[in-house]
Amino acid sequence: MPAPVAAAAAAEFASKNPRAVGGIAIGGIILVIVILGGVGFAYYKIGQKFGLFDDKNDRLAKERMKYLLKWQGINPTYFKKFFGGADTLTKQPFAYAQDLKDSWGIINDNESKALASLEAIGSAQNLSAVAFAYQSSFGKSLRDDLAYYMDDNDEQDKLIRVIRNYPDFKLSDKRTI
Repeated sequence: MPAPVAAAAAAEFASKNPRAVGGIAIGGIILVIVILGGVGFAYYKIGQKFGLFDDKNDRLAKERMKYLLKWQGINPTYFKKFFGGADTLTKQPFAYAQDLKDSWGIINDNESKALASLEAIGSAQNLSAVAFAYQSSFGKSLRDDLAYYMDDNDEQDKLIRVIRNYPDFKLSDKRTI
């Protein structure tokens, strides 16, 4: 059916059945809303998969990181409260600081290298000395870099497990993660 004939038939139908036209219009509007809602929901879910929107795990990771950023063991001056400072490190704090700095990448981080370094550091007191060395060497906060590079929920679970295993964890903070 050619377009002008179809338009004429639609106009004739509309003039004879005004209620039907209103129902069809409302039905069409509802259909458009449902389609747009479905497209929006799919876009949101795909965006979550690609990290464009926060999901429940991302929100949990942000809450954990807020706590971690307040933890004293990562404070660059915490180790100075103890006589002898960081005396149980197997390497110099500056070497550990360099290991941590080298584990951060532009595109992909070497998470296992960072966690291995954090495990080898061995205590909150030692980590504080490494944070001091990190800040002295690179002019950046280890606390901020951990928050930036260890932002994934799985990475934070591993990081928190390492920190909780420090023998002086409870001494360095009365709260628990």
